[in-house]
Amino acid sequence: MPHCLLGTLAIILILLGGVSIALLPLATALVRLQAAVARTARRHEPPTDCLPPMPSPQPPPPAPQKPEEPPPTALERAAQGLVIAFTVLLATAAYYLGIGDVNTANKLAQWAYYALAGAVLALLADTAIHRRP
Repeated sequence: MPHCLLGTLAIILILLGGVSIALLPLATALVRLQAAVARTARRHEPPTDCLPPMPSPQPPPPAPQKPEEPPPTALERAAQGLVIAFTVLLATAAYYLGIGDVNTANKLAQWAYYALAGAVLALLADTAIHRRP
């Protein structure tokens, strides 16, 4: 490391230390002010043994009901399975690519994208059949 960079780093650290020392009285004043405010607030609090009884708690309002999701259709389940197959095939292709077997990795990647295309087609067909938004 060049000596000029070490000198620059030393100057930056000295300046940072100087700023910290310069801000020390301000930090001390803030801590003292916070303690004084807390003492004053405690002095003006009513005694806790003279407080009126607490009212009985109200039951919380009922939570809004979410509409139930319809169960997945056969095409949706098939698309989910194909997406899982896509993930597994692509991970396996990455493994074979890592060990150097490029031909197997290419074939697995090709089959992975076939699985992904099948999942997209299954979801499009399901949407067309059920006309969901």
